[in-house]
Amino acid sequence: MNNINIKQIEKYKKVFGFSKMKKLWQEFLISSEDNWKKINDAKNEDYRQFFHNWKSNSQVFGMSDFSKICSQIEENILCHRYSKIPKLISLSKKCYNTSIKEVKIIFTTWEKNNE
Repeated sequence: MNNINIKQIEKYKKVFGFSKMKKLWQEFLISSEDNWKKINDAKNEDYRQFFHNWKSNSQVFGMSDFSKICSQIEENILCHRYSKIPKLISLSKKCYNTSIKEVKIIFTTWEKNNE
């Protein structure tokens, strides 16, 4: 699992505990699904807000690569470099999909180990 920072997600698991992490994960997935549905009709400020929130929230789950792309998108919006954004959004979606699969495996492993 090269897309997930295992130390990061385990750090937050120690802080919140497994049950709270699982609840936060479910909320993150629901919110993310809703935002991905809205993204095609979004304006620049909407993009900035989506990716700002994803940047922060994804770090809890060790999604470092996704978080970095979100940061790049947010920075490009703030600096009015709009031409790079569509390609970065496409890249972020691919990274997001890969990352959530990996995080789901971690949660499944934790559940099997009764953590």
